[in-house]
Amino acid sequence: MGFFIDNFKYKTTLIGNESILIEGHRGITSFRDEEVIVRVRGGSVKINGRKLIVEEINGEEVLVKGSITTVEVRV
Repeated sequence: MGFFIDNFKYKTTLIGNESILIEGHRGITSFRDEEVIVRVRGGSVKINGRKLIVEEINGEEVLVKGSITTVEVRV
C-alpha cells in the first residue's frame, strides 16, 4: 500500500517504509546514507532513514530506497 502527496507541482509516493518516488523533482541537494534532500518546486522533500540509496534518477523522477523513517516536506 502506498501514500502520495500530489500538490500539482510534484508528486510523492511512499511505498511502505522501503521506497519513495518523487515525480517532478529539480535535483538532489544532499545525499548521505541516512538523509536525502530532493529539490521540488516551492521547497524540498527530506527523506531520513538508514542505508538510503538513489535507485533511479532521470529528468522527471527520483526513486529512493532503503529503510525510510521519516519524510519531511519543506516549503
